[in-house]
Amino acid sequence: MESTALSNKSASPPEADGRSLSEVAYDTLIERIMNLSLKPGQMINERLLSIDMNISRTPVREALTRLESEGLVTRYNGRLITIRNFSFHEIVCIFYVRKLLETEAARLAASRISDETLEKLEGMFSDQMGRPVPELGNHWDADDLLHGDIAEATGNSTLAEMIKNLRRKTRIFSIKRMPERFVPGSREHLDIIEALRKRDPEAAAAAMERHLENSKQSILNVMSTF
Repeated sequence: MESTALSNKSASPPEADGRSLSEVAYDTLIERIMNLSLKPGQMINERLLSIDMNISRTPVREALTRLESEGLVTRYNGRLITIRNFSFHEIVCIFYVRKLLETEAARLAASRISDETLEKLEGMFSDQMGRPVPELGNHWDADDLLHGDIAEATGNSTLAEMIKNLRRKTRIFSIKRMPERFVPGSREHLDIIEALRKRDPEAAAAAMERHLENSKQSILNVMSTF
């Protein structure tokens, strides 16, 4: 297994922005997992992480415990910690639950999401579609906003948080690893937006289900080559 490498070490402790040091450590680790700076199966070291983030080991330990409870890291023998590497079966199960939650979220959002939000989302995906080469950061920003805005439009914070946590577990399969999904995925997002714009709950749910099924199949295809 690859061990944690130090990167972008801060010269001073994180600035106070209302977050606890545990939250700073958690947010930093989440970002590194999502952008694949920390890769699935990679071994991580609490001491090296604390040095890298320029904070004490206690908040890093608390952040790792939280990530473990969310299923994003795995601890072996109480000491060895690795970034979670999801199995074929686990991905199928995650998408099964995502479909249940996100199709219902789309159905509820059809009558609640604002026109301004839909215009913003449509503009982001249309802009991405107009680029000859996808920009990973912009694509994920738009993707996160679409799924997040739909979930938040339901008015159910528990549902929104569950969707957010499940999406994190499949985000490691990014456009960078599945470039063939960029164009069809963007079109599927625009189909969801169009159904929401028409205030058609069943069409929105169906468009979301198609999108998630296609995403699942692409991920499973990638995993079959590992």
